[in-house]
Amino acid sequence: AGVLNHNPQPFFAAIMTLSSHHPYTLPPGAEEKFRKGTLPIHQSVLYADHALGAFINAAMDSGWGRNTLFVITADHTETLEYTSNRTSKGIWEVPLVFYEYGRTWEEPLSDKPVQHADIMPGILQQIGYPRDYVAFGNKLFNTGSPSYTVHFINDLYLVISDTLLMEHSGKKPLALYHHIN
Repeated sequence: AGVLNHNPQPFFAAIMTLSSHHPYTLPPGAEEKFRKGTLPIHQSVLYADHALGAFINAAMDSGWGRNTLFVITADHTETLEYTSNRTSKGIWEVPLVFYEYGRTWEEPLSDKPVQHADIMPGILQQIGYPRDYVAFGNKLFNTGSPSYTVHFINDLYLVISDTLLMEHSGKKPLALYHHIN
């Protein structure tokens, strides 16, 4: 957070952490501070959670954190103990958190499907950006419009809505599933 103290405001910054990626390497001395779980990722997630909290606290102490919209997400899921993320839909489910100091969210994110392309329109929506813009994603909050996501993995396109998942080869539909959130 200290590096960002020197940026003129307003500013945009992105941070990518790797501690919760294989091989789950922690800084020297951190292994003793965070308990191991039943999977190798558990200790690194505890460390990442602690580091994120320390970063946000340092941002608040620096002053700019109280005027910041923090967006926290992940780039992919990981093998976990539960099986819900081992499905065509579940492998794409990652956390998405918007945090702004002192703000009570009147319209929380719903269980509707969203994708990373929706983050930028969501940020602009939350900061009240007044100008037109072009985006591949959709607004995240209180839009009232249907929502879907598009993914590509293992030579298959997946289109996921709030109730349906379609697998498509790029030339023809292969399967259509009804799912429950």
